[in-house]
Amino acid sequence: MNHHQRSPIRITPTLWGDKAAWLPAVLILLMAWPAAAAPQEKAPTPADLLSQVGIPAEGRQRGQMDIVGFASNAVQMDAVLAQCRRLAAAREEQLQQRYGWTDDMRFVAGVCPHDD
Repeated sequence: MNHHQRSPIRITPTLWGDKAAWLPAVLILLMAWPAAAAPQEKAPTPADLLSQVGIPAEGRQRGQMDIVGFASNAVQMDAVLAQCRRLAAAREEQLQQRYGWTDDMRFVAGVCPHDD
């Protein structure tokens, strides 16, 4: 018997005859029901969001959403730099000898935390 002579197999679930066929649909409806019944919250306006900013934008200076854990002013940035110097002091001489650095060499470095 070739594939043209085979009778097609038809699976037709009845309303209650094949409960497994209805299970995914029932589960989806049950999961969607609480979301549909919950009241929809209003999307925040730009003014709502800006009222929550830790340091607001000023002129051309970008604001900062979260001020906890970020150096946000010169005093805090100086404290970070001083801590870096303290931590590096133990290896400074070793690194100077290894790479030929001298005290009059200058480096530019930046710290750029992601705050969005």
